[in-house]
Amino acid sequence: MNGDTIIDGVKVWLVCVMGYVNVVTEDANSMKIVINDGSDCIDATIWKDIHNEVFQECNSSNNTFVRIIGELREENTSKTLQVHHVTRLNDWNELSYHLMDIVYVHIENKSNN
Repeated sequence: MNGDTIIDGVKVWLVCVMGYVNVVTEDANSMKIVINDGSDCIDATIWKDIHNEVFQECNSSNNTFVRIIGELREENTSKTLQVHHVTRLNDWNELSYHLMDIVYVHIENKSNN
């Protein structure tokens, strides 16, 4: 990645994002999706040949709340995700847990710096 992403003094490259799948576009080799978490949107790419089960899950997830784990990359001066895993949200408690985890990691990073 050209410009490293630093949060709380820590280099970030693998992230977990939860949000709505807003846009799904597909070509022969990949699927591009736009994830909206309520604060901003981020583009994500899923390669068909590598992650077939991930691809199928996202293909049927338009306007669905999902959890995505992926590698943060910089592409044409904007941040994108290279998707490794995606699941639909089964329980809204998963979102609450995600938000608590974010707060916990923030406090840990701040106390270690």
